[in-house]
Amino acid sequence: MSVDRLNAAWSALLNLFMGRKAVKTVDACALYFAKVVAIDGSKVDVQLDTTEIPSPTSIPLYLGLPSSTVDGIVGSRVLVGFRNGDPSQPYAVAFEFSSDSSLITIGTSSPKEAARKDDAITHGTILFTFVPGSGAASLSVVYTPGDGSGVQSLPAGSGTLTIHELIGAGSSAVKIGG
Repeated sequence: MSVDRLNAAWSALLNLFMGRKAVKTVDACALYFAKVVAIDGSKVDVQLDTTEIPSPTSIPLYLGLPSSTVDGIVGSRVLVGFRNGDPSQPYAVAFEFSSDSSLITIGTSSPKEAARKDDAITHGTILFTFVPGSGAASLSVVYTPGDGSGVQSLPAGSGTLTIHELIGAGSSAVKIGG
C-alpha cells in the first residue's frame, strides 16, 4: 500500500470518527449536468445538478458551429466540463433544444429562416392563351414568377421559361446567414 493511499485511509477513518463529511474533489475531466439560468451572448450562467461543486457563471457555450448563436435556452439543460481538466476554465456544451422556444442562428450575415423539406413555396403562374384562327391558331405563354421577378413571355413558335420560386416560410427555430 502506498503512503498516499494509507494517508487517505487514515483521513477517511478520522473524518468518520469525528462525524465530518468527507470533502469530494472535483473530477475536472468529467461532464456535469446543469440547467441554464441566464444567457448573455455566447456565455451562460448555470445551476449544476450536483451541490458538491459551485455552479459557474458567465461560462462559454460552445455550439460547435462557427459564428453561431442560440437564444431561448434559459431553463434548458447543458453539460458543463472543464477545459483541459482545469477547474478554473468551465464551459457548457450540448444544450437541450426546444423547438417551442429555442432559436439557433448559423452565421451572422443577414440570417433568414432555414428551409426544410416540405416547407411551402410561393408559386408563380403560367398562363396559356389559345386563340383559334381560320387559317392558323396561336398559343401564347406568359409566366409570372413566384419570387416577384420580371414576367416572361414566350415568343411565337418555341422558347424556354426559367422558373423562379420562393420559399414562403422557413423554420422559426433555425436561421442561416449568408
